[in-house]
Amino acid sequence: WIGSHWVAVGSGAGRAMAWTSSDGTTWRPVQTGSGLDGSTVDRITAIGSQLIALGESTPGDGAAWQSSDGTSWSRLQTGDIFIKAGISAVASINGRLVLFGASASGQTLVAVGAP
Repeated sequence: WIGSHWVAVGSGAGRAMAWTSSDGTTWRPVQTGSGLDGSTVDRITAIGSQLIALGESTPGDGAAWQSSDGTSWSRLQTGDIFIKAGISAVASINGRLVLFGASASGQTLVAVGAP
């Protein structure tokens, strides 16, 4: 729930999708060009007034996006830390977004964003 509506994310046909609903029963797809194009997403988390979606930008490369309304998404810059590594969780610690993941070899990866 963000603002006045529910937001859901998922993937189909090899691309990320998002939907919004004011009642939790009737869902409307977010327009293509939302910032999720060419990606897949599999989870969403609310942190304060922001939504954070986690998934992949290309097969095997972890990526994360943020949105204040669920309809327009911007990719978080993580450098190359999640290349061939998944992002499994996100948290806010002392006002900074922190992304957690693991490499294919099991190495724990952490990316800390700007406040």
